[in-house]
Amino acid sequence: MRRKYSETLIHFLSAIAFLLVWFLVFFLVSYFYLKISNSWVALGIFSGNLQNILGFYLAISLILILFSLWFASKFYKEK
Repeated sequence: MRRKYSETLIHFLSAIAFLLVWFLVFFLVSYFYLKISNSWVALGIFSGNLQNILGFYLAISLILILFSLWFASKFYKEK
């Protein structure tokens, strides 16, 4: 039983690390895109409205979290 608990803990911690890496990658890409890009997305949707920017981050973060949870469940599925 103890070994099963430690394996579950390792899987849980690695899933959290996976989520953090996804969020870091997303944050860096989004930051540099918004900082450098002069496209219509950066100028139109993100025209300084903090609510739109936070909504964008929350929507993409939710998608990444759901994808990461799905991937982790497939990757760590017991055979």
